Amino acid sequence: MKNLLILLLFAIIDAIPGSKIALVNEHKSQAEIAMKEKDYEKAIENYSFLVDSLDLEDEGLKLNLAHSFYLDFKNKAEETKDQKLSEDETKGLSEAINRYESLKNSDEKIIKGKANNQLGNIAMMATVYKEAVPYFKEALKAEPMNEEYRYNYELAKKLAEEQEKKEEDNKDKNKDEKKDDKEEEKSEEEKKKEEEQKKEGDKKDEDKKGENEEKDSKNEQEKKDAEKEKEGKEGEEKDNKEGEKGEEKAKEKKEGEKEGDKGEKEGADGKEGEKSEKQKKEDIKKAMQKRLQNINMTDEKAKMILNAMKNQEKQYYQQMQRGKKQKKDKSKPDW
Repeated sequence: MKNLLILLLFAIIDAIPGSKIALVNEHKSQAEIAMKEKDYEKAIENYSFLVDSLDLEDEGLKLNLAHSFYLDFKNKAEETKDQKLSEDETKGLSEAINRYESLKNSDEKIIKGKANNQLGNIAMMATVYKEAVPYFKEALKAEPMNEEYRYNYELAKKLAEEQEKKEEDNKDKNKDEKKDDKEEEKSEEEKKKEEEQKKEGDKKDEDKKGENEEKDSKNEQEKKDAEKEKEGKEGEEKDNKEGEKGEEKAKEKKEGEKEGDKGEKEGADGKEGEKSEKQKKEDIKKAMQKRLQNINMTDEKAKMILNAMKNQEKQYYQQMQRGKKQKKDKSKPDW
């Protein structure tokens, strides 16, 4: 509907002589005022009406429209500062670049110089200095005496060289860092491998130590068992010896008891014999006394006979005592 109204308006303007010129001048004036007041959105509105709606083939108007889009973007970018620009705000910069690109090969040197210079400035703003150099070069070709273009060209060329050198340095640095990373990674792998080998070696040493300890423990146990077995055998031998010794003692004791019994028997026999002899003598003495009484022997004579008998008895006892002391040697013959 809006487009239809615009077409109708254009038809009316074309039908009225001088009315189109008046409309163009009015929008040009409004656009210029807006640019001075830095109302770039209003400037874009008026220049777009002249270029796009009225379809005027005026490169000056097209250049001003490109400037309006560029300055509007730059103004909004400064306002937002570190904040991210919206899609509409970045769209303004794209419009400016497209408008400048359409004019960079213009036959009019002033238009060509300005369009290329602005494209160089946009590249500088994006810090792609190498891309800015050819734009400033074309601007300088269009207007060789323009000092601004020359300065921009020399500055862009210097910054591009520094940027390229920095990129090369960074590339070398990155290459070295990658190399260092690889070496470090290799070193880490070697270190890891060494640690694993060390752990494996420690494990082997520990296993070997455990085996040696187990072996030592086994040997110690075997040694203890051998000592116990030896002690058992020695104890058994000792018990056997003591048993044998006890048996010998018992045997000796038994033999001693036998000898004692024999001695006691002999002693008893000797006593009985001695008693029997005494009884016999008493009987003889009594018989003799009885006989003396029968024969009427005097006391003095009887005393003499009695003394003689006592002496004889004494001698008999002495002989008996000597006989006890001198035991018969069984190993010698009776003769």
